[in-house]
Amino acid sequence: MSDARLFESTLKSLRSRMGRAIAVPSCAAWSIERSPVPTVVARVSVNEFDRNLQEDRAAVPFFALCLAWWFEHFALFGAEAVRARVELDAALPETAHGHRAAFVLHELSRLVPARFTLSPSLVARWPERPVLNEGEADRDDAARPERGGEHAIEVAFTRQMDLPTQFAAIDAIEAFRRQLPVGVFDGEVRRATRWSPSGKSQIDLWAPSTDGSSIHLFELKDRGNNGLGILPESFWYTRLVHAIRCNNFVGRPIVGGGKAMDAVRAASRVSMWLLVQDHHPLVLADGASPLSELNAAMRDECVSIGVLPYAMIEGRVVLELSSVWR
Repeated sequence: MSDARLFESTLKSLRSRMGRAIAVPSCAAWSIERSPVPTVVARVSVNEFDRNLQEDRAAVPFFALCLAWWFEHFALFGAEAVRARVELDAALPETAHGHRAAFVLHELSRLVPARFTLSPSLVARWPERPVLNEGEADRDDAARPERGGEHAIEVAFTRQMDLPTQFAAIDAIEAFRRQLPVGVFDGEVRRATRWSPSGKSQIDLWAPSTDGSSIHLFELKDRGNNGLGILPESFWYTRLVHAIRCNNFVGRPIVGGGKAMDAVRAASRVSMWLLVQDHHPLVLADGASPLSELNAAMRDECVSIGVLPYAMIEGRVVLELSSVWR
């Protein structure tokens, strides 16, 4: 039997251990199931997945996964392992957002089955002939100069000449590039065959290594934009780019993407970076992160997700390399 009061008391203990306020999406019914092992249970309507992945409401599976990991990390149930289960009330919607959520849940369940399960089991309609939309290999960074916020920071990464030198402490890269499009279509690229979000669904920044062996992806957030939604969003991009690199999208070859995808298909390693000025406490705290479990599961695939803090100092980007987590 699941116990909502036990969940609340355990979450309160976690807040105390972290010294941070942690709220969970109210769209889900949260509880703890004690038998046969402690399990964080989140019951949620599938309608919550028909929205932008960055929204906390759509990030319920990652809240459940992270909470289970932290409950175990702090031994809040003693020495027992803690699992997470997301319970859905119906099949996921046959929409672009719903399809993307299906791929994310499929990959999450497959990579860490001992930690995360979905109930009922996922039933999804995958594209028969997945094909990517194309974009410019090099975006015009002078476009729309009036825009500020994260757009301005993205542009700074492509224009600030010392940033590849700063990043060289991690890897030698050619240059930072903006907006890698990753919309998935079925058979051909047109509105009627769109399978996943396209258009604005693009990776913020990307950079191939100088030797072509690695492709670095960057999900950028400005100060104050520190929701947990960065995890499902970056996980979607990471797993999709890995599928493109291996030409295997849920057992199907995936084609298209144009010249912008040449570096992806040539790389032997994919590294995603959460490029943040601050972050959600469930992402990283005191040098520990649930990402360590995902990275362990992806190690043999040569795929990883790391945290790369940065600061804006007098209009310039400074990578905080001493605080990198990977």
